[in-house]
Amino acid sequence: MASHQSPSTGGRSLRAVALFLLGALALAAPRSLFSAPPATRRPGQLPATAISAPSAPGGRTAEGLALLKQRKYREAFDILEPLSQARPHDKRLAKSAYIAGLSHLLELYKQKRYEEILSLGDHVTALDPDDYQSYFARGRALEELKRPAEAVDMFRRSRERGDRDFVSRALANAYLLMGDFPNAVESFEEIVSAGKGKRRDLENLGVASYKSGDTEKAIHYLGKALELAPGDPAITALLARYTKEHGVQSNYSSASNAHFEVLFENTPAQRDLKEKLLVLLEAAYAEVTGDFGFRPEETIQVVIYPSGGAFREASDAPTWSAAVYDGKIRIPTGETRVPDEALQRILQHEFTHLVVEKLGGRRVPAWMNEGIAQVEEKREVPWAKPLLRRVLGNKNLRSSFAPLSSLEGSFIGLAGEQAKLCYAQAYYATKFILEMGGMWSFTQMLGDIKDGTEPADALKRATGYDYPDFQKKWVAELMEDFHLAH
Repeated sequence: MASHQSPSTGGRSLRAVALFLLGALALAAPRSLFSAPPATRRPGQLPATAISAPSAPGGRTAEGLALLKQRKYREAFDILEPLSQARPHDKRLAKSAYIAGLSHLLELYKQKRYEEILSLGDHVTALDPDDYQSYFARGRALEELKRPAEAVDMFRRSRERGDRDFVSRALANAYLLMGDFPNAVESFEEIVSAGKGKRRDLENLGVASYKSGDTEKAIHYLGKALELAPGDPAITALLARYTKEHGVQSNYSSASNAHFEVLFENTPAQRDLKEKLLVLLEAAYAEVTGDFGFRPEETIQVVIYPSGGAFREASDAPTWSAAVYDGKIRIPTGETRVPDEALQRILQHEFTHLVVEKLGGRRVPAWMNEGIAQVEEKREVPWAKPLLRRVLGNKNLRSSFAPLSSLEGSFIGLAGEQAKLCYAQAYYATKFILEMGGMWSFTQMLGDIKDGTEPADALKRATGYDYPDFQKKWVAELMEDFHLAH
């Protein structure tokens, strides 16, 4: 392509634009899900002299390059990209088309038009498949769309083609958001060991270490993060929580089987309970994974506490809770021994939460999560039907029957009676979904949510009903089952 400008000067200008664009995307990198988000940073503006494209060619090429200089990136790309396909050996033309496309990707990102980035991304990448930048831009769009597994793939490809700090950091964050904590730890440790760790890298490394079962390492790195951000409330709270838990469990012993590691106080009573738990946990694993058709591969930590007080101190669980799952399964014990049958139900309930997290990520509504966990207990919840019959049969009490759309957040902070009603609603609503489409439909819904679909849209895809219509339908079924007038 003819030019009055030296090829080396034009190449440097184009590369400068591309690196600027990726720097702007890197500035917008998200903070961990496990801490408060930072103030939004607006991507930088292109400098007025950033683009120095080849001049003097005629026809459509000249038109495309003129639009590129005017920063009309989409129009320039629409002209230059097909021309580049028709002239595959013209590297300068391909680079100009690539910069136009990459610049438009940034425009779309700033406008939060993430789906359009994915639609255009393949075409941009095809112009320069060896450059890391378009992969990074597509990864950021996938991250914003809550599709961390696909974002990980794009960030990996980006890092293979250009080992930049912000690409490595984005990959580590995506592992964390995906719930792949071992790879998150490894990725953040690479950043920190290279002397490039920032406060948030240390914080996220602490969280990932904790989620991987290494509380001591978590405390170490959160302490380092707090040194760089004295008084930060999110880091301070996490550090206090992990330190308190470590204090409670510091003298615990451990025992393992094929899928679980049990941490316990080394007393005769707890040793006996540990042996029983290892057997019951494997039975719970077989039961739940058989229903879902999914088998977690990592070792799952289970902590048994000698008293309800120790359990609540380590977990901050409410007094009505029989156990919790927060990345680990935590179970209180005490003087009153729980019958094996009841303990089996508790373990199946909590293990189901882990499976739901793996299949659906962290955005699965609480009612859906708690509903399927109760179903997996493999019993008819004895108090749920009488409670719902009483509430639905009394017009004065029906106002306490909350719409499912309001039950997406955790039930942990609810008072006892309110919690029971929410659990009952969750149980029967989930049973209704299973009656309509079975477990396959339910797991598809979880997969949709993990891939970024909003829960309400995933519910409609699985059942054919939006939230209000679904609520009317399953409540009507309940009323009929209870022989109540509408």
